[in-house]
Amino acid sequence: MTSVRCSRTTCFSSLTAWRRIQRLTQRGRLQLEWQFIALFDRREHRPHFLQRELAARPEFFLEVLSLVYRGEGEEPRKLSPEDELRARHAYRLLNAWRTAPGTTEDGRIDAPALLEWVRSARRLSSSVNRGAIGDQVIGQVLSGAGA
Repeated sequence: MTSVRCSRTTCFSSLTAWRRIQRLTQRGRLQLEWQFIALFDRREHRPHFLQRELAARPEFFLEVLSLVYRGEGEEPRKLSPEDELRARHAYRLLNAWRTAPGTTEDGRIDAPALLEWVRSARRLSSSVNRGAIGDQVIGQVLSGAGA
């Protein structure tokens, strides 16, 4: 991966410009935010597309959760530098996440969608021995939604 040298403001201006390009696919937007996630702060600038993906897809939530946390009873393993970087990115994303599952375009919460997402995410997390930490992260996002 190439190192990017720019000030936070300059990088965010560039990232904002990239976001405005209509030809960029949803997957492209997610990849772009993932690459620059270290530049986001938790208050003013958040990884918008990644947060929406977490809130929309419990499978993505599980993927990100699994990059950061071992399953219960799982032995620690030596991580490659690339795996360490992915884990740091995933940790930053989970800690910055404030878009609650079930949030509509106008900012309201669709209760049935939220309930379905929570049930699915809890089931998936438990299936890979990450039920307790999954519940903890779900609780954090729900308590901080809209913050």
